[in-house]
Amino acid sequence: MEDTLKIRNVTLTMYAGTLNKISEAIGGMSGLDKLAYSDEVKNKLVSTICKKYDEEGNEEGYLIAPFTLSADEYKKILEWGIEQFTVFTVNSSNEVIKILNQAYEKIQKDLKPTQNG
Repeated sequence: MEDTLKIRNVTLTMYAGTLNKISEAIGGMSGLDKLAYSDEVKNKLVSTICKKYDEEGNEEGYLIAPFTLSADEYKKILEWGIEQFTVFTVNSSNEVIKILNQAYEKIQKDLKPTQNG
C-alpha cells in the first residue's frame, strides 16, 4: 500500500497527522459506514486529504482544491483515503490489543500465589 498518491502534478502524502485529521473529520471508525450514504462525510475525507498542513497540523490552504477534482480524481482520493485510514486504524488497534493482552497476562502471573503465600 503506497503512502503517496499522485493527482495531476500534485503528490498527496498520507502522514500520521493526516490520518488523525481524517478521523476527526469523519467521526472515527464509526464514520466509515456513513461513507456509504453521506456525501458530506465523503467530502470531508477528500477535503482533509487535499489540504496542506504546517508541521503543527494547522491548515494552510489546499495542495489541490477539491472543487476542481474530476469525478475520477475524487474517486481515487476517496478510495485511497478510506484504505489508508482503515488499514492504519485496524493495525494500530491490533497492536493495542496485543499490548493489553501482554499486560493482562503479566498481571495474572504476578497475582498467582507464591510458595510463601
